[in-house]
Amino acid sequence: MQNARKRGGNWTSPSNERRDPWIIGTGLVSLVLFLFALFTMALSSKAGRSTFQVPGDYDTIQSALDAAAPGDTVAVAAGVYHENVYMRDGVILLGTRGHSSTPADSTDDTIIDSQESGRPVTFYSTAYAALIGCTIINGRGSISGGNIYCSGFENVIRDNLIAAGETSGAWGGYGGGIFDDGERTTIAGNTIRDCWAWHGGGGIRITSDAHGCLVEDNVIRNCQADWGGGIYSEGPLSATIRGNVIDDCYADHRHGGGIRAASGGELIIEANTLVFNRAKEWGYGGAFYLTGAEDTHIRVRSNIAAWNWNSNRTGGIYFTGAGTIELCCNDVFENTGYQYHGCSPDSCSFELDPLFVDTDAGDYRLQEDSPCIDATSTDCGGSCDPDLTLADLGAYHFPQAGAVPPEPFDLSIAVSDLTIQLSWEYEEWDCVPPFVVQSSSSPWSGFSEEEGGTFNGSTWIGDRVQGKHFYRVVTVAE
Repeated sequence: MQNARKRGGNWTSPSNERRDPWIIGTGLVSLVLFLFALFTMALSSKAGRSTFQVPGDYDTIQSALDAAAPGDTVAVAAGVYHENVYMRDGVILLGTRGHSSTPADSTDDTIIDSQESGRPVTFYSTAYAALIGCTIINGRGSISGGNIYCSGFENVIRDNLIAAGETSGAWGGYGGGIFDDGERTTIAGNTIRDCWAWHGGGGIRITSDAHGCLVEDNVIRNCQADWGGGIYSEGPLSATIRGNVIDDCYADHRHGGGIRAASGGELIIEANTLVFNRAKEWGYGGAFYLTGAEDTHIRVRSNIAAWNWNSNRTGGIYFTGAGTIELCCNDVFENTGYQYHGCSPDSCSFELDPLFVDTDAGDYRLQEDSPCIDATSTDCGGSCDPDLTLADLGAYHFPQAGAVPPEPFDLSIAVSDLTIQLSWEYEEWDCVPPFVVQSSSSPWSGFSEEEGGTFNGSTWIGDRVQGKHFYRVVTVAE
């Protein structure tokens, strides 16, 4: 680490005292800005910090979950567990591998297999729980959620393999893989494959009550439903569908082979890759079927939609409804019939071969001469890629030599009864750099990334916590 140095600027403490911030450089990887604040109010949903081993401490996953308190972790060894698991508030269920294992292997995977008797995992009105690194198979949800049902608040489903298994499809009326009815759920980094739903959302179903849902960096493959073969979003007030690969999914009755989504307010669909999805002849939108009521808005930006199919010749982006749609910098290529219906491409969108590394093998990374590299205009208002260049289109960015991150300065703090807000400035950049907020009880060591909180450009809002805390804002480049 380089020596600390001071830079002009100031911040406001809870007592409105103004001081100079510290800026510390760490090579080309990060430039950080330290901020100190003293808080007196505790706001934490995590009372415990114990880890329970299965099968070491408990024979079953459910018995360990029932014994755990908020903040505890249930760590499950590799093996097959024939259970119907109910998550508990604030508890992390941690497996061994999850989404990285295809097919499932009981020698090194944590496999929860309900043997087609109910669904394997249920979050029922649960808050702050997390399912991480497991393999979830052979579910049969009666109506909602073939493999996973989620309701409650701020739950996390991350880095899992969610699959039908070898005997029959995971199924439910809605959401063959995952049914989400909770607020601010994060569904990220999962592989969801070979799942089926009677009605909507072969891979994922998002209900109108799932406000603030984030569906990010998932691979959804070979899933099927009447509507929305990959994802069916019913219309929450806000939702973000970002960075997903949706491949070979099928709306076998109506609309939206890849994504069928309605906006109930603000819906963001960005940086996804949709290929070889299909919508049957009674429906529309091989890749996207999008609709919204009046006073709703859908943003569709930086996506790749290629080789999607619909016999009604609407294989690309299909939009209908009284709401508005904003298109920005999409590659819509060789889908059957019309590439756009009910909407028109913007000036930075195009219809070119995205040049994937190996399309036949399902490797949808970009070749170095792909037209999708650095193809997102600054007018789209999106973030930079991790290498701090303009964002590439699709789910996978092409790594380039990283730039020196812009220095944050003029950091300020605002404290309310429940939250802390950090704001800062940075030098002019072509896109919004990826900022990270870290905290520690010491200004010299022990910093870790804040898992909660919300970013909005160069502002971060998080929960107010107890005790003496040092914060630093980090701009990260590859």
